[in-house]
Amino acid sequence: MVLEIALCPLRCGAWIQRKHKDTHVKECPKMDKRNVLALTEESSYRDVQSTELETLRSKLVLVDERSQHFLSTLVSLRAALTTVMRLENAISSLVHEQNERELGGN
Repeated sequence: MVLEIALCPLRCGAWIQRKHKDTHVKECPKMDKRNVLALTEESSYRDVQSTELETLRSKLVLVDERSQHFLSTLVSLRAALTTVMRLENAISSLVHEQNERELGGN
């Protein structure tokens, strides 16, 4: 009977029989390290995503505040324009009346 022996594919240094390869890989200390690394990478990725989302939220709040300020300014400008148009209309009426008086007085 010939035993087929090989090094651990995860390179932990263990010599294993080929028929026990799958069992060893599941229990290999290197597999635990890989799982920890994968979890650490996933956690880091989530932290980065969380930070990016928080930055995006902050920017959206700033855009909302600026939009509110812009709309407020626009409403004020509209009110001022309405007032100016009323004044222009009143002045035009006064000038028209003045012209009629001057023409009628002659």
